Amino acid sequence: MNSASGQDDLNQHVDAAYRFSLPEDQLRAHQLPLIKRFAGRHQVLDIGCGRGIVLDLLKEIGVDAEGIDIMPDAVAYCRAKGHQVQVAEATEFLSAKTAAYDGIFCSHVIEHLDVPEAERLLELGFRAMRPGGIMIVVTPNPVDIEIIGEVFWLDRTHRRPYPGELLRSMLAEVGFSQITIEAPPGRPSGRRNWPVWLLRKLVLGRYFGNPETIAAASKPA
Repeated sequence: MNSASGQDDLNQHVDAAYRFSLPEDQLRAHQLPLIKRFAGRHQVLDIGCGRGIVLDLLKEIGVDAEGIDIMPDAVAYCRAKGHQVQVAEATEFLSAKTAAYDGIFCSHVIEHLDVPEAERLLELGFRAMRPGGIMIVVTPNPVDIEIIGEVFWLDRTHRRPYPGELLRSMLAEVGFSQITIEAPPGRPSGRRNWPVWLLRKLVLGRYFGNPETIAAASKPA
């Protein structure tokens, strides 16, 4: 099998694995405002790096970064982009790190964990960060009816949702401070979906159209 054919097969496997996620160009635009918060940092870890979009963005703003993922295909895909990535389970990887990063990004990972595992992840993330470092956790927003009613359950590996206030308390318990919780508005895919989307948003308010919870926290300096 030639290299082009091998890359095509890899691309197809990755596309299949992320079929319920946004296309790369949309996800890139969606993630950029979050990634700008890491500007000026020296070493950032992307937990669950997936298709490497966050690593792409960090590289573009001049931040050194590395990623981990449990999917070998995702890791191979990121390496083909030139990123420093390895196959690793998050808590096992972090258990060997102390004050190694000044930023950690963890998107759509925590919902795959039970509470004790999630607590351990945050605890180890805190230990792995330098004083003044920031951690951003992104997860589906269970307040959103569309998310909790259907979208969340499309991924059979999801264990449970993590409401924003639960994340706040969990982050505080392991030592983080300056914790903020956001549920920014999303947007429909395609112009044809705008009228129905706007009507639902008008009727349901905060219970529709805010697909993600974003928790940001700092390690005290």
